Amino acid sequence: MDLLIDLKRECSCHGDKLVKLEGKYINGPIESSIIFLDESYNEYITRYEQSDRYAPRQRRNLRMALKLGYRCREFRWNDYLNDIYAINTSKEIRSGGPMREAYRVLPEQLKRETEFKKSCLYHWPMGWGIFKDGLLTGYITSKRAGDILLYSQIIGHGDHLSKSIMVLLHFTMREWVHTSKWCEGLKFLMYGDHYGGRNDGLRNWKERFLFTPWRLIC
Repeated sequence: MDLLIDLKRECSCHGDKLVKLEGKYINGPIESSIIFLDESYNEYITRYEQSDRYAPRQRRNLRMALKLGYRCREFRWNDYLNDIYAINTSKEIRSGGPMREAYRVLPEQLKRETEFKKSCLYHWPMGWGIFKDGLLTGYITSKRAGDILLYSQIIGHGDHLSKSIMVLLHFTMREWVHTSKWCEGLKFLMYGDHYGGRNDGLRNWKERFLFTPWRLIC
């Protein structure tokens, strides 16, 4: 199914930021994983709990994660390069295959010249992390492009994944989009190619948390 979106191209700030999206995820052959943001966070959680038989267990896991001290917040990428390196290299295999080389580079090579910052309402990048005792244990990097907020990276440390940290991180971001001024007018949350990945694990995770496949056009 086709989904019409607005990237706010008329805004001059984005430069070439949209090039990687257009022709691939947008106006291209890929069906993207999408969550519609036209329902409240509580409505989303209710729908998730009605669709997932493991929801009661997940609620217990999330309460335990909070009890153990895990907390989610925005973070500055260049302030946590060693933690990011530790996360990226904590598992040799993910989603049925070896970690890509881009995730294996040393901390000093992870540094970004342009930090996450939000200056234009419709085009901005952001890092959102989950912390325990000051240690970054997982992160999502995201980008807004008009109507959509794209998960560009989502990864957790192998030693902490059993504590449901990435579910807590996703739920926290899902709630944040309804409270932040930077998400005004945001319509869709996107998590890459719905049918991509080296096995069905990632697709099953997306569908469990109510991402559905759409072909994006603009």
